Amino acid sequence: MDRRVHHRPARTRLGIVDELCPAGDLDDRLGEFARHLAGQPPAASQMIKTAVRQSEHGDLKSALDLIASHQGVAMATADSLEALAARAEGRPPIFVGR
Repeated sequence: MDRRVHHRPARTRLGIVDELCPAGDLDDRLGEFARHLAGQPPAASQMIKTAVRQSEHGDLKSALDLIASHQGVAMATADSLEALAARAEGRPPIFVGR
């Protein structure tokens, strides 16, 4: 029996994919996504990558505990303060990785 999900809206709704685009738009969309990722706070991005890697080898409780500890650290960074200030001032944030 074929258990794949072929219906596009179902794939998106179920979280199997985040976004669909025509094949001809893929390179442009990937570039946009890469620029978006590059504009994120470096310290928080690194913590997310670490948590995802470690969650592959542990249980859910351990993964959630790690994420909770990372959240506390991330909120205390200069980049977090910059994000809040930029939002309040209506400007794009400038992250420095601290």
